[in-house]
Amino acid sequence: MAALKARFLERLAQDLVAFREGQEGIVGPRAHRLAGAAGIFGFTELGRLARIVDDEWRDDGIEPGALAALIAEAEAVLSA
Repeated sequence: MAALKARFLERLAQDLVAFREGQEGIVGPRAHRLAGAAGIFGFTELGRLARIVDDEWRDDGIEPGALAALIAEAEAVLSA
């Protein structure tokens, strides 16, 4: 499980770059994948915020505040 978690954190670092760049074509799908995977590794808040961004992406576009919250949480997870 430790190897899977390490891979998750590597991908999260890559996702963070995409989130910071704000590329909507990339942010939505990455948030969707993150929403599903975060909970497996115990990152409940990260998963919740990723779901919000994913839902917004599917509806009308991503609110800057939601994306900022997701970025902050991803940074917190990576720095822990």
